[in-house]
Amino acid sequence: MNLFRHSEEADLEQILAHHAVTNAASKQTGSHEKQFRDLLQALPAAIYTTDAEGRITFFNRACIDFAGRTPKIGDMWCVTWKLFWPDGTPLAHEDCPMAISLKENRPVRDVEAIAERPDGSRICFMPYPTPLRDETGRLLGAVNMLVDITTRKQAEERMMLLTGEVDHRSNNLLAVIQAMLRLTKADTAEEYPESPATDRRRNDCSGVSLKSSPATADP
Repeated sequence: MNLFRHSEEADLEQILAHHAVTNAASKQTGSHEKQFRDLLQALPAAIYTTDAEGRITFFNRACIDFAGRTPKIGDMWCVTWKLFWPDGTPLAHEDCPMAISLKENRPVRDVEAIAERPDGSRICFMPYPTPLRDETGRLLGAVNMLVDITTRKQAEERMMLLTGEVDHRSNNLLAVIQAMLRLTKADTAEEYPESPATDRRRNDCSGVSLKSSPATADP
């Protein structure tokens, strides 16, 4: 069950890609690059860029909080320390969505992954890697935004648990109602359906003989 849509993140990623391409193609690289980097630093989402080979060329401050470490310029593919698929299977950095985006020269969407920090904590996230191309279509690099969806995943798990509990309670209530309906069909007490426990008690009592107490002599 998906509780949230991600069109806003995808739109923002396209805007960032456009700014990055404009910056790369601009003759006034100094001013445009500063404006672009200032824009990325101001955003709360973890955003980084790479060259066409996958080497990290920039990351904002949010990447440090996201990864739980300070990445290094020149690191390959991703700012995270360790990666896993949602089922817990290890995900090699060279196979991560950013790597796929660069190797296949296409955006990658609707993918979830888990990042592990050096302290052992993990966060669920959705990446939005988008290739950067010049006017001729030549691949310049890529920009990636990592959206933390840990809270969303926890909400989904709580919703699933709640749904299971409601279903369990509903089944119990239905069983009680059905038993009451069977009882109301009886016209007399003898017609009430009896439980197996009641039948056992009746059988036990049927085998017991009552002895009369000895009569006392008249004075």
